[in-house]
Amino acid sequence: MDGPDYDTDVDAVWAMHWQADHCRQLQSPIAGAVCDAVADDLAAGGPLVDHIPPTTRFGDWIGVRVLGLVHRLAIERSAPQVAVCAPTLGGSSPFTAPDPDGAVAALASAVVSALVAHPDALADALARVPQTNDPGRARALRIALARAGAELRRPVRLIELGASAGLNLRADHLPGDPALEGGPQPEIVLRQGCDLAPVDITTPEGRTWLSGFVWFDDPPRFAALSNALEVADRVPAKVVRADIADFVDTLTLEPGTITVVWHSAVWPYLPPDTRHRVDASLDALGATATTDAPLWLTSWEPSSDDQSLFELVIERFEGGPRRQEVLATGGPHCQGLALT
Repeated sequence: MDGPDYDTDVDAVWAMHWQADHCRQLQSPIAGAVCDAVADDLAAGGPLVDHIPPTTRFGDWIGVRVLGLVHRLAIERSAPQVAVCAPTLGGSSPFTAPDPDGAVAALASAVVSALVAHPDALADALARVPQTNDPGRARALRIALARAGAELRRPVRLIELGASAGLNLRADHLPGDPALEGGPQPEIVLRQGCDLAPVDITTPEGRTWLSGFVWFDDPPRFAALSNALEVADRVPAKVVRADIADFVDTLTLEPGTITVVWHSAVWPYLPPDTRHRVDASLDALGATATTDAPLWLTSWEPSSDDQSLFELVIERFEGGPRRQEVLATGGPHCQGLALT
């Protein structure tokens, strides 16, 4: 589903309806209903107009921020009437109720009431960059890692930009698609990332923060996140608190290893100046690459033609001309993942 440029300012009502349609397209009608509830309240001049600005930058994904908060309130049982409609929490979809129209209306009322009752939490959610840190995206990363290991036959230094809690730094320990990977995972000798606000998954608050970004009607993703959190408990990785551009400026290559720099669902959130600076720094790093110290830039980001279609792109710097290839495409959470 297409949308405007990330840096375009859009009406908040339109942005919430866009997110609702996007959720429904990805088979999450409850998430869509939550977004519509917020949009409808704003359009009617309801109580949320005092808490949500009338315009927003499209690439800030205001709908994702609101969805994350509503789910967290439900997880914390601060919004019990929402929780009963969340299959992730053992609830039942309002769309399967005897009176679905009435049940969806009740959910909408509960959503608005919960947000109005927690104005500080809403302000905080709107101000913070979402950190979905979806471990399902490791399926895409594993394809690139297997390709790098098979072709270059050396260990990998895995570096993630906008790593959140760093769950995907453990990609080789997370579920994948062997038929798409075409070979084993390489040895990973470094797992390091950066984030402006790393999530501490040793705390209940950190785990709830990540869990909130799973949509209400996606229990499989909820279970996958739980599994990834267990993996993180036993596979160490380091996420430093740093600005992406500053962090990239510190990166170097190491002979005898492949440096794989990875990011997923991060690019839209970055201001234009930051994107340009990161691109320039990575180009400069690539210029130092050799056959003995190659650099693979690997990303899972929205297609420029359709924000609902993601592409697994690798840019290879190996001492010769830069080579770029789209390895696979799929939905934001790697639904329908397929090689190109």
